[in-house]
Formats: sequence, structure tokens, C-alpha cells
Amino acid sequence: RQTDRKMDENVVVAELLEVEELSSDKKLKKVVVKINEDGTKVNVVTNAPNVTSEKIGQSVIVALEGAEIPEKVHKTTIGGCISEGILCDSQMIKWKGGGAGTAVFVSDLPIGSTPPVQRPRPATSSSELPPPAEPGLFAKKPTKEEKKAIAKAQREARKEARSKKKKEDNGNDEENTVISSL
Repeated sequence: RQTDRKMDENVVVAELLEVEELSSDKKLKKVVVKINEDGTKVNVVTNAPNVTSEKIGQSVIVALEGAEIPEKVHKTTIGGCISEGILCDSQMIKWKGGGAGTAVFVSDLPIGSTPPVQRPRPATSSSELPPPAEPGLFAKKPTKEEKKAIAKAQREARKEARSKKKKEDNGNDEENTVISSL
């Protein structure tokens, strides 16, 4: 389904370079992102819980000064640090899915590019698909007739085992009788 909506040109894909917790507030973090292939760096202050030092090197979507998502983004000071943009969540850029306040990380999009108007689907090939489920994990349920046949076979197996045990016990009784008569 096509849409006439376009992404603001000041919303870009950026590479996360640094994450530093601010001592003034444990929720706030100062991050440094690279917004183009020329290496231009921008400071952003965020409280997104999913932005951690483990995510360094990944791509994130940033609204730079002048972007309207829906309100205009301005350079500002937060927690004593200058913030030159906002890490976008899905709702800000009108993508479906994702939680409010959770930064959008993407892959397979070039640094400095404008993200698409819809969340890109991850590219998968047959080699990336998970292995098939274990046999029997989603086995078909037996029909009523099959259940009856299984139950009959189990009853016959139990009956045969009882008669075999009874013969063994009788054989032992005869041996005991012979031994006691000696």
C-alpha cells in the first residue's frame, strides 16, 4: 500500500558512537551519534531505556534540529548537556509497532539516509530461517479409530506380559517344589 507521506529530511539514520550516563539523573544519557558518512557527530540527550553501551555501533534514527516530528526539534540543554536532536521512537516517525520512548534501531540502512515512511522488514533468506521444529512437536492428533487401535494394542501387550510373568512364576513354583522335595 502506497502513501504520499514523506519523512522529514532532518530525520536521519545515525550510528551510535558513545553512551554516557549523566550523573544529574540516572535515567538521562548523553549519546554521540555519527549522522553522515563524512563523520559529522552530534550530541543527543535521551532517556530511552534501550540505549546502552552494548548498542554502540548500531544504527538509530535521529531527528536533528529543525525536524518536525510532530513538533519542531530545537537545540536545547538537558541535564547540563547540549542536545542537538532527539532519538526517535516508532510513534514519532509514525511507524507501526515499537513502544513510546524506546529508540528505534535499524539495520541495512546507510548512515545519513532518510529512513523510509514504513518500518523496513528484515531481509531473510532460506539460510537465515530457523530450523524446522522437532519431529512430533506439532504432530497430528490421532483419530478416534487410531486411539482405539492404540488402546487395544496396549491392552494386549499388558495381557501378554501378565501371562508371561504368570508362566515364569509357575515355573519357579515347580522348581521350589522339586527343591523342597529333595
